Amino acid sequence: MLHVTAIAAELDRRRSQRDPIGRARNAYEDGADERFPHASALHKELFAGTPAQRVSWALDVVLTGIAAAREPEA
Repeated sequence: MLHVTAIAAELDRRRSQRDPIGRARNAYEDGADERFPHASALHKELFAGTPAQRVSWALDVVLTGIAAAREPEA
């Protein structure tokens, strides 16, 4: 639910900005390798496509991760 809420906030913010994801894109391109190596390795995919394609891709990633997670041990 948090992810979907963040998407809604991003889409609303886009209405008033020329390049609303530019700062995030620049952060990944300018040295996120050391701090966020996994996300940095996917930065081209994170910012590729249309907003609708990014939302669909992101939800697929989240749901695939949830489905693949092991249940906690009792």
